[in-house]
Amino acid sequence: MPDFREVYEQVGKMAETRRDVWQDDAFSLAQALMGEVQELQDQLQESAVTGEAMPVGLELADVLNYALRLCHCMGFDPVDLLVMKNDRNSRKFPDFLMSKNGRTPQEAITAAKKSWKAMGGDIAWSHAYTEHLVHEAGED
Repeated sequence: MPDFREVYEQVGKMAETRRDVWQDDAFSLAQALMGEVQELQDQLQESAVTGEAMPVGLELADVLNYALRLCHCMGFDPVDLLVMKNDRNSRKFPDFLMSKNGRTPQEAITAAKKSWKAMGGDIAWSHAYTEHLVHEAGED
């Protein structure tokens, strides 16, 4: 079974060999991704009735495929993107703010967003994250 990086490379190679047939610009891929997400949602609703999981898995694979093709098109490493986004979200929505503590889920989210904005939001985070990456690269 190939690992994630091998699958990502396969997706990229497939996109390259089918360049004349597939529209692989970012906008077209985003449009196709939205269509696949709708198909996934439709299949989830049908699966709730039928109890069949495999059709949901196949639609989810289509969503992943288009997301990976979009990463390839834009020059993003999907693992790096996930690590970066998880870092951001863990700081924006820290456990101590996301625990209910007598609040509704929406109140907890609102409190986290307010705190994030007070700390400088995405701009402050992106500067700090970039500095972290530069420092990390210097250690190699």
